[in-house]
Amino acid sequence: MKDPNQTEIQLINELAELRKRIAELKILEDERKQTEEALRKSEERYRTLFEESRDAIYTTTQEGEILDANQSMIDLFGYTKEEMIGFTAGKAYVHSEDRLKFQQMIEREGFVKDHEIKLRKKDGTEMECLLTSIVRRNADGDAVGYQGIIRDITERKQAQEKLHAILDRYRSYIEVTGQLGWITNANGEVVEDISSWRKFTGQSEDEVKGWGWSKAIHSDDLERTIQVWTRAIATKSIYEVEHRVRRYDGVYQYFLARGVPVFKEDGNIREWVGTCIDITERKQKEEEREKLIHELQDALSNIKMLRGLLPICSHCKKIRDDKGYWNQIESYIRDHSDAEFSHGICPQCMKKLYPDFDDLAK
Repeated sequence: MKDPNQTEIQLINELAELRKRIAELKILEDERKQTEEALRKSEERYRTLFEESRDAIYTTTQEGEILDANQSMIDLFGYTKEEMIGFTAGKAYVHSEDRLKFQQMIEREGFVKDHEIKLRKKDGTEMECLLTSIVRRNADGDAVGYQGIIRDITERKQAQEKLHAILDRYRSYIEVTGQLGWITNANGEVVEDISSWRKFTGQSEDEVKGWGWSKAIHSDDLERTIQVWTRAIATKSIYEVEHRVRRYDGVYQYFLARGVPVFKEDGNIREWVGTCIDITERKQKEEEREKLIHELQDALSNIKMLRGLLPICSHCKKIRDDKGYWNQIESYIRDHSDAEFSHGICPQCMKKLYPDFDDLAK
């Protein structure tokens, strides 16, 4: 027969354990609700971003059947929502082999980023696009499809083609005119082999590349040139500086170097293009002018001029100097100018002082 006291204690313990279990289940239930709420909010945020994104976003099966697409995707291709859902992505490829390449890349790497492809809209218009995509997996980790973003870069590609054409009208121009032209990357490292520069400096192709341009600049002008160049890069502004460049035979010529930045879509500098205009004759004339000015200034500083009131004796004609001493007029003028005296007698003084000689002179 069971002990009633033991049975009561056992029931109390079981009840306490049951209450504890109920409390744990309540906590788990609250956590589940919180998780579901967080997931719901996360899904809402994702859906908001999905629908309001300016990028075309899609979800597909592995076979390429579109399961979901946002409004930007629909607007980009020109289909209705109903037409887009179930549409096979492979039909939008201009080149069918690009679809195969995409699948091989994403299956191998698990993702593709900024993969360039050419796609076709509903009306047949072809687009240059960048494709970024990842593999979608189920709970077991098996691949079940893809999700990604498509960006239309047609206008950008056209702008790049125009820019390349301009850079080519530029290369031809400097080759024909014989000007020293240059093209560098964003940091100022030479990336284009401009033959006119190599012909002038006598540098090899390898010497020109990188920072080779600095080796041809006069050492007295190099620091100033680098300062101007660094400031132009920092401020993304036009580069302009005068400096001397060493010719292939060792002779230095003056040049006005000018460069303009070519920008990327994000506003950063992609490269610099510029020319060096020969200003040697102008600089020589400027130096000659400066030399003449200095010579004239030196000459003027050596000229002594008499100015102001001169205290002079009305009888003996002596002049009082700055220290109060009386000097012969000849001495005073000689000390205060470059004049020299030669002595003689005027006719009036001759008649007064030497009347006999005056009669003889007649």
